[in-house]
Amino acid sequence: MATPRMRTDSVTRARLGPRVLAELEANLWPVDCQTCGRSLGRWGSPALEARGEDGLATASLHHQRCRPPAWVEGDLQATGRPHLTWRAGCFRLPPGEMPLFLVNPSYECALLREDDGWRVANLELFTRLGFGLEFPSRPLPPLPALSASIDGDRIRVDVDVDVRHESAVLHAWHDVPIALDIARVTHEWGTIMVAVTTLMDVSRRFTVGQVMDLMAAGGIALAQAPLVSVSYAPQAQKLKPRDTSDRQVTAFSLAAEAIQRTFALEVDDRQVAAGFALSDGKTLLIRHLTGRDRIAVLFLLSVYYALWSRYGDGEPKRACGVHLIAPDAASADELAEFFSAAGETGVLESVGRLGASPLSNEGSTAYLSDAVIGTAEHFAAAFSAYRDAGDDWSLHASRGYIATQLRPPAQDSGPAPAQANRQPHHRARLRDRDERADGAPTDLDLLRPPRTRPRLQPRRPNVRLRHHRARRLRSSTRNPLRLRTRPRRHNPPRQPPLRIRARCRRRDRNLQAMGTRLRRRPLLRSPEVTHSD
Repeated sequence: MATPRMRTDSVTRARLGPRVLAELEANLWPVDCQTCGRSLGRWGSPALEARGEDGLATASLHHQRCRPPAWVEGDLQATGRPHLTWRAGCFRLPPGEMPLFLVNPSYECALLREDDGWRVANLELFTRLGFGLEFPSRPLPPLPALSASIDGDRIRVDVDVDVRHESAVLHAWHDVPIALDIARVTHEWGTIMVAVTTLMDVSRRFTVGQVMDLMAAGGIALAQAPLVSVSYAPQAQKLKPRDTSDRQVTAFSLAAEAIQRTFALEVDDRQVAAGFALSDGKTLLIRHLTGRDRIAVLFLLSVYYALWSRYGDGEPKRACGVHLIAPDAASADELAEFFSAAGETGVLESVGRLGASPLSNEGSTAYLSDAVIGTAEHFAAAFSAYRDAGDDWSLHASRGYIATQLRPPAQDSGPAPAQANRQPHHRARLRDRDERADGAPTDLDLLRPPRTRPRLQPRRPNVRLRHHRARRLRSSTRNPLRLRTRPRRHNPPRQPPLRIRARCRRRDRNLQAMGTRLRRRPLLRSPEVTHSD
């Protein structure tokens, strides 16, 4: 049970009965007191207060010191509870890995309705809005009362789901973390399944089997929320290095053949390598290319990512397409001319140039193209217009899988600014040095700042070295030859152990007492040899 040892009074027990009280214990979760807003505690017994009026009643949890258990007639408060707790989470539900937004909208309060008897009616408000209590066998259409948006700057992004009814926000579940893979799938689907239940604590661990069991029992209300806006974090937007696939090689080959047929340009190894590097998010190689060489690399990349941007019948897919952001209108026109001419071979189904009103027929058609070209102002205006236009433009708001922003040639090619400023000055100085022979100052000398010798900083004295030299000097005055004739240090000869030396001294004393002189090397005399005649 969710709320054990819930304290009730005799009137409430008599009106509701044990069955409804058991349902309340399963639907109520003690988190915060609905009077003071403080925590109810883990081991406390919250008090149940019920307020009924015209066949409706609300049951809420409080501290016993704040409100004692009671049944109060009238003064029904169904909305506007500042201390009400809600919790939500996102995960993928198999079958089909469908993204699911699971929320418990009311932890400490329950809605009761009296028909033939009292019953818990927490999901009745959502069923009136269009939620269903059965798991759908086919994808549900988006519910107009729902809207979902993804916005965040980390791997885990924020999700806002608003349940709207008669232009009033009844529930706003915001700042709910969602994993990046779930956000990608939601972006591709364009919708997210919203599941509402009060029979689970979403903040605790649960299994998919528990969710499926509640769906089968009718304890979860389900509806499809359309995705109206998507904004990923900067780190999540970066392309990740991956293995080269045969599909990418085929796409690059088709694009290179189209460029050769249209402009008679051969795509060399540098451009192919820059295209593979750019598909992995690396821009170093393409920065060394200019003109049509750079545009050819962008065309290779656009053809590769445009292969899966449409269905078999030609309808555009969500979260697909290539956006090319040019630095100015002239660069955008050059890109559009190149892409349109090369795309006539059939490798690109459509190329769009932004510039018209985003909500007009021309602007909406251009934004649904496989490759969309425009300036940063054009894309910002289109995104804002489609985001605020409503559900009818949700396909336009979800378009775009990869965006490439081009820099002006002056900023993107050539050496670094410091080198670009230093090299011409260096060459002019050498040339001027050879030309002037009379020693007269030239214009370059007048513009060049005067050369000044750097000011020498006083050397910081070494205090330790100074004391060491003074000590050496004092010692040399006492012994003038100490500094010049220092004796060489020799290691003393190794002495035998003390025990052996004591034994040798005792032996010497004994020999001296006997009157015998100890010789280190005794003389050996040969015996005398006599010869007999």
